Amino acid sequence: MGADELTPIGRFYAYTYYTDVWGYAAPDGTELALLGTAQGLSIVDVTDPGSPAEVAFIPGAATIASDIKTYGDHAFLVSNNPRVLQIVSLADPHHPVEIGGPRFVPASHNMFIDEYGMLYAVRPSQPLQVFDVSDPENPVEVGSYPFFYHDLYVRNGRAYGLDPTAQRLEILDVSLLPEITLEQSLPYRVSYAHGGWLTGDGRYFIATDESDAGHLHVFDLTDPAGPRAIAQWENPFDPEASVHNVLIEGDVAYVSWYTSGIFALDVRDPARPQLLAHYDTYPGRGFAFDGVFGIYPYLPSGNILASDMSTGLWIFRHRAADAQLTLTVTDRESGLPLRDAIVRNLAGEAGTTDADGRVTIELAEGSHMLEVEHPGHLARTLDLTVTWRQIVTRRLALPPLPSHLVAQPSVTDGPTTIRFAPSATVESDLRIHDIGGRTLRTLRVSPGAGAVDWDGRDREGRRVPAGMYWIESSAPDLAPGRVQVVR
Repeated sequence: MGADELTPIGRFYAYTYYTDVWGYAAPDGTELALLGTAQGLSIVDVTDPGSPAEVAFIPGAATIASDIKTYGDHAFLVSNNPRVLQIVSLADPHHPVEIGGPRFVPASHNMFIDEYGMLYAVRPSQPLQVFDVSDPENPVEVGSYPFFYHDLYVRNGRAYGLDPTAQRLEILDVSLLPEITLEQSLPYRVSYAHGGWLTGDGRYFIATDESDAGHLHVFDLTDPAGPRAIAQWENPFDPEASVHNVLIEGDVAYVSWYTSGIFALDVRDPARPQLLAHYDTYPGRGFAFDGVFGIYPYLPSGNILASDMSTGLWIFRHRAADAQLTLTVTDRESGLPLRDAIVRNLAGEAGTTDADGRVTIELAEGSHMLEVEHPGHLARTLDLTVTWRQIVTRRLALPPLPSHLVAQPSVTDGPTTIRFAPSATVESDLRIHDIGGRTLRTLRVSPGAGAVDWDGRDREGRRVPAGMYWIESSAPDLAPGRVQVVR
């Protein structure tokens, strides 16, 4: 099966230093990249990824804009120094505006906004702070709590926090705010517990280790006794590079890996992540806080946003690998494999079977009708629907040609193929008769041929009228056949 591809389709570079990136899709179809810079928030229209254009710049109240999220049609920006929260209205995606001024938030390094409009602000040296931003222009502080995280993820009343000091994953019950309780805590071997994301089914949590040679950690959350560390995934291209953020869309984990670029991993089996695609935006290698900082894979267009700290905004298209079909073709009566069977799809010939009767072809996601032919056998079709990256195996048995002539299709508006058991040595004729016995067309059959096409026309090139037509062969031992023409 071929590999996935991450292809850059757009770039935006207007500043000297970049941080995180998030995305926003407006009701009118406009897609925006919310790009953190050392000077503030750059809002870039990426609807046409080949021509990204900045529509607004919101000056930052800090030296570094460290995290960006959205809720409804508002963007939220937290900064490191000073520690503030800024809110931007995206109601008019072509003219975004800041709402109010910066608000002091001590725990302002990273944040997460859940489905209920609760904003969780974290900083390893500060207690967790929670704000109600369901009315985005009038945030209300819910409370401050003695949990110290670098980043966290929240869904369905559960918060998953990464504590870099104690090196552990903690799960909080946040379903009854303002009350928060610690449910479970799991220490694990990690240099610097950074952040993570929950799989779609909520059964696994994938975390990042932001350190020299840091990598991914996978936790199984299905055991009532508590989470279990079940797997790690290391960078195969540059083991010394540090990983930063991971976000999961469907069965794919998208990872920003600083100096090693961006990765797309197949996490259908989270215990065994598999590399799908990789693209490196940064020219260097090794451990450094440079290269890809943030990534965002949730735009309706399917385009992927990535922020490189040195080279700015990158826009990617992720093309998933085609499905792979392995088809084995056999003789229906003997069960033996058929060599040189031809498999065709709507685009033309797709492949020919080998000595074991097998052929492997790639198919795009969707429904397909394949036609399989072999000399001396009736053709058959195979209908199947595949998804990206799917591995499919099928067997198809072809019946031997009978001792009479067979038209496929037997009912046609014109063209048809007449099939029969081939003779290796005898040249013969096929004659097309109408019901009155008149010969309308004679078709020459070469020795060894097992099929001949008839275009539904007589010897003068005229289309024959609708009706039943008889097919007769001059070769011995071949009984007549028939075809019905409809107009």
